[in-house]
Amino acid sequence: MKIQSIPTLTYHKIDFGFELGLNKIHPSKFNKHIQLLSKKGYKAITTKCEYSSKKVFITFDDGYQNVLLNALPIMQKVKFKGIIFVSSNFIGKINNWDINFGLNKNRHLSKVEIQELSNNGWEIASHGHNHYAYSKLKLSEIREDLIKSKNILEDLTGKEVISFTSPFNIMPKEVWELLSEVGYKNIFIQKSLFSENNKEFRDLNIIERRSVYCIDSSKNIQKKILNSSKFELIKENTIHSCSKLTVYFKKIEEANLLPQS
Repeated sequence: MKIQSIPTLTYHKIDFGFELGLNKIHPSKFNKHIQLLSKKGYKAITTKCEYSSKKVFITFDDGYQNVLLNALPIMQKVKFKGIIFVSSNFIGKINNWDINFGLNKNRHLSKVEIQELSNNGWEIASHGHNHYAYSKLKLSEIREDLIKSKNILEDLTGKEVISFTSPFNIMPKEVWELLSEVGYKNIFIQKSLFSENNKEFRDLNIIERRSVYCIDSSKNIQKKILNSSKFELIKENTIHSCSKLTVYFKKIEEANLLPQS
């Protein structure tokens, strides 16, 4: 297992308007982040590109339509490529896997839109099929989820899907071996405060990511890229840990104790 040192940023939604939470970033702020990276000489690439001397991965989780509408044009201006992690069972659908409370509804990319991103040189990667927390599934169910996502996205784009990030960043130890077995090569994980290397799976490339939220300024982006602030990492992991509450609340919702999304 090789830990890649390429600076990597994680976004979710690039869009206008109000939303509860910190994952939606206004396009004007996103533009400032991209312009900063470009002026610093960074080149945003995919895992399938030849690595430049000063490279960065810009990734997007969940596969939202607003990434195509708002992030793609901004990144095209500086010839940046992105990596988007798609939950294949939600292609063209509303994000009902999430707790919306009727406010945070967002549409996922359609098949045609995924193909458009792929045709523009973006990497289409897997975020699983059902966006289930793998801690709640049997190993056979996880295997099926991983394979189904890979097959659907490969059939859609005509390109091999080799990159993966797990829903909610939940990765039981048993999953690592499955990832290699079904054909994934690059595994993106949230950078932790502690070392959690799984060295026994040497054929996987591990890319540690830094999460970006609407409260992050261009200065925060620079700290994430340079890995220069322990406080920034603590803040990130604290906010990111709240995403696991979705797993808990969704379970309550499914028991009909909360209004359905």
